[in-house]
Amino acid sequence: MRARARAILLLVVALAGVGGAATVGFRVYAARRLEQARARFEVDAGSLDPASYAPGPVEAEANAAAWLTAGIEATGLATEQQELVTRRVQALGSPWTAEDEAGFDALIAKLEPARAQMEAP
Repeated sequence: MRARARAILLLVVALAGVGGAATVGFRVYAARRLEQARARFEVDAGSLDPASYAPGPVEAEANAAAWLTAGIEATGLATEQQELVTRRVQALGSPWTAEDEAGFDALIAKLEPARAQMEAP
């Protein structure tokens, strides 16, 4: 009986060893195939890295100018008012001229009723 139990135990250990070795072998084989497929795909279609498809960074001033320009166009302001706001956005960080300040103050005053109406309950 003891010899039979030992034989069964050795058989189970041998099968576990063969199964473990087969698993490791298949994993190595699959990893190699995956790398080959990835390399072929990148040669044919391009990078798999999502960051490579992202647009480059946009500077804060350019981003603000784009958003404000779109907003100005959406409000339908007159061309000279659009130019005033566009000039001011492009000159972020530079000092106001007296003409800019007067023009911008006039524009803000003109748009005040619309802003007050938007904020009204």
